Amino acid sequence: DLLFVDMPERFYLCVWKKVLWYRHALRHFPAAGFILIADPDAFIQLNHLSEDLRSVQRLIDRGAASAHVHYGLVLWKAFYNAVSEEPAVDFSGWLCDDSGALRLRRRFERCRDVLRNASAT
Repeated sequence: DLLFVDMPERFYLCVWKKVLWYRHALRHFPAAGFILIADPDAFIQLNHLSEDLRSVQRLIDRGAASAHVHYGLVLWKAFYNAVSEEPAVDFSGWLCDDSGALRLRRRFERCRDVLRNASAT
């Protein structure tokens, strides 16, 4: 089944809408094997997704995988700004790993350490 939820797009609602969706889905669809979320501009190949989820379910049934599955790529961010709640400013990318975000974060940390050492003298 597909359920479309009309929710306004706002800068600070990006993560919150996902939290609300998962809370709603867990409460209203407790027997669902998988709960997913996608933006309306995402192209999802349902046949491909369906077959992938069947493969994952077989692994779960055999005890070879956790029942908690993340499917897809992650938008990696280098850091989180607790004031603006923006997770990054310079780097972000849809990758299979966080190497770009990690490199940028390490650059920031080196710069911070240089500034701390300079101010201590």
